[in-house]
Formats: sequence, structure tokens, C-alpha cells
Amino acid sequence: MKKLTILIVMASYCLYFPAFSQTNPQKKYLHIGDKIPDLIITNLINSKKKILELSKSRGKVVILDFWNTYCSSCIDGFEELDSLQKAYPDQLQVLLVNAGGDTKRTVDIVIKRTKAWSSHGFDLPIVFPDSVVHPYFKFRPVPHTIWIDKNGFIIGITGKKEVNPKNVAKAISGEKLTMEEKID
Repeated sequence: MKKLTILIVMASYCLYFPAFSQTNPQKKYLHIGDKIPDLIITNLINSKKKILELSKSRGKVVILDFWNTYCSSCIDGFEELDSLQKAYPDQLQVLLVNAGGDTKRTVDIVIKRTKAWSSHGFDLPIVFPDSVVHPYFKFRPVPHTIWIDKNGFIIGITGKKEVNPKNVAKAISGEKLTMEEKID
């Protein structure tokens, strides 16, 4: 009986203490001022290239635009992003990063419709499905935009309204950006 009582007490203690070995470690997300790691993106669609190493984009400003197919304001901004990419082909790299929850079919429909509606075509590369870029950033709602300078440092985390020709020109020229940081 004494052994059974000790066993019950020990089992109770095991239930009381949290199982620390089974908890997920706290993720460290990137913030303004952090350097983005050299990510190798192997799943580009709507692009001639199928693989992109972010380190090969050094010397360019990189805009990571997170979106979903259900986000109409995200999709509405594609044409302006495409125009900016075409205006600065050697100084800017725009990547549309699907934030998840979409199927290939729905993404293909968005690409097809955007190309049909665009007055000058639509050639932005899309990361789909994404498992490489998204884990480095914490956010809930889209649109969500990450600005990376020519040296690989994050210089902005914004919503859609800050993505405009004036701010892109400032980023390319190396001027300090004064944009409202999006915090989720």
C-alpha cells in the first residue's frame, strides 16, 4: 500500500510540472535593423527564374510583399508594385510572398486576372508555397511589407500605404525612410 501511495504522489507531481522538453522554443522574429539571412527561395512562380538567393540581390532594395488571395487591397497593389519594379529593374527586387492558406489554383486565378487587368502586363515573381521567408516575420493581417536595404538590413515593416514611388526612390537613394511601422 505504501508503494502505491508513493507511486500516486509521484505521478501527481509529474502532472503538476510542465513538460519543458516538449514546448516549442520561442521564435526570434526579425525586426527593423536586423540583417536578413541569406535565404534560398526555391519555389518561385510567375517568373523565369525558379530559384532566388537573397544574397544575389545585395545592391538592390528588396521589397517582400506578403499577401493572400482573399486580400483585395493586396491584389490591387500588384500593378503599382509591378510598375515600380519596371521603373527600377537594376535597383529594386519585388517579391510577392503568399502568406499561406491558398491553393495553387486560387493563386493561378489571381495571376491570370491580374495579367488581364494590368495595362502593361504583370511580371512579379511570387513565392508559392512559402515555407522559407514567412517564419522570419511575425504578422497577422495582410498586406504586410518588409523593406530590405542594399546591404541586407531591414529598414521598414509597413502596410500597403507606405509602398509608393516616393518611398521606393528614397530607399534606393539610401535616404532614411520615415514610415509608420506596422506592428501586429
